[in-house]
Amino acid sequence: MRGKLAITLAIAAMMLAGAVCTLGTASAHEGDVYVLEFDGYSKEAELGGSVTYTWEIYNNGTTPVFINTASAISDPRWSASPSPGFATLNAGQSGMVNMTVTAPSSRDYATSTATLSVVFTDLVTRETWTRNYTVSNGLVGGALEPEKKIFGLFENPIKFTPLDQNIEVFILDIVITIILALILTFGTPKLKALTKKTETELDDMIIEIVAGPISAIILLHGIVAALEALDLPYDTVVTIDKGYHIILILLITWMGYKIFKDVVVYYAKIYAEKSETELDDVLIPLLEKVGAIAILVVGAIYIMSDFGIDLTLLIAGFGVMGVVIGLAMQQTLGNLISGMFLLTDRPFKIGDTIRLDNGDYCKVLEVGLRTTKLYRGSTHDIIVVPNSDIANKMVINVMQPDAKAQTSVKVGVAYGTDVEKVKALLKDIALSHEHVLKDGEHAPVVRFSNFGDSSLDFTLFFWVDDVNAQWAAQSDLRERINKAFSEKGIEIPFPQRVLRVQRDDIETLKR
Repeated sequence: MRGKLAITLAIAAMMLAGAVCTLGTASAHEGDVYVLEFDGYSKEAELGGSVTYTWEIYNNGTTPVFINTASAISDPRWSASPSPGFATLNAGQSGMVNMTVTAPSSRDYATSTATLSVVFTDLVTRETWTRNYTVSNGLVGGALEPEKKIFGLFENPIKFTPLDQNIEVFILDIVITIILALILTFGTPKLKALTKKTETELDDMIIEIVAGPISAIILLHGIVAALEALDLPYDTVVTIDKGYHIILILLITWMGYKIFKDVVVYYAKIYAEKSETELDDVLIPLLEKVGAIAILVVGAIYIMSDFGIDLTLLIAGFGVMGVVIGLAMQQTLGNLISGMFLLTDRPFKIGDTIRLDNGDYCKVLEVGLRTTKLYRGSTHDIIVVPNSDIANKMVINVMQPDAKAQTSVKVGVAYGTDVEKVKALLKDIALSHEHVLKDGEHAPVVRFSNFGDSSLDFTLFFWVDDVNAQWAAQSDLRERINKAFSEKGIEIPFPQRVLRVQRDDIETLKR
């Protein structure tokens, strides 16, 4: 009995633990309101920086609740602000609450620690939910004094006073920066002249793009390293360092954008011109646009992170927006996927003549990711067809397996005409045409097809060397058949009816 009770309690405990795990990192609830936590209890902020705590509040009841968020912090040098401070949640609704905690900016409080208390209050029931957290701060890199390194990288070789002080490091940094500036000024043209002697243009293009930004980065780094060697206020050092990072990100983003656009895309287009497939011809312009936007977006994300902007909610919002856009653009996405299949499977290529399911013959002008452009010669117009329509319907490529095509011409002669004479004459007429194939497999064939009401019907089957020549060949053969029949005295009858009238019927009509 005790064993069964123990097993039952163990299962219940496991189910309870599973339910709690599904609610978040840590969660608690009182009544019908749940407070879900997504952050640890302890966080560290840089001097003058901030950290953010996030909660999700869920109303599991049947009536609205009105939640007020307040905070208290043990150290007045710290500050905390909720967003939003007040929220109305209907039954079954949830909302996000963020608390931004900002650390002191003075170096005198480099190791301060504070306790943050957050209180959520239901203004209707007056129920409260309290959460306590610990926040602390420290200098960037954990150093209270500026490092006495040359160019911010190398130890000062001068070890004796007073030349090992900060001002001397500052002067050495400035001198090195000036020397580097002179080297870059006179060395870059010589490097460009050297790369021009190589067979490839790739090195010329890369040097042209990166020479300016790399020079700017080196000089900027020298200036920043020199300034940071001085005993400046920490707030000033942080501002200089942040400005340096932003300019550095902008320069790197610009270099990445130019290399992608002027080098990668340039050589990709050259490759696309040499390849036979149309897939790269369509994908490279798309890659050019998407890649450029992606590089700029990554640069913007790094800049926003330097400003301390929390990108978690922004990324989550983009994810939700992506789902909504995907649902709204189902048809467009279907056309894009169909376009990919058309470009990879290649049921036809540009220049091919195809027959649509409605019987129209069209020439393929362009296969895009969303639509296909066709030229309809019978009406002399351009048709833009969604790729999904072409992919999901029967389309006949009359250019495959080759450009040959079989067609026919029908003709009728009067009853009593010599059949063999007609067949021989029709075959000779077909063989005389320049577009009609004459080899054994594709030689013209004449069939006595039917006894018509007014004629003996014949069908001339023949092959043409080009599918686009079949209509002209049909017209030419009809003209030649008409001329030859006239010369040979073969009658092409027209429909007629013979009426026989009896004498009795005439007398009846006279009365």
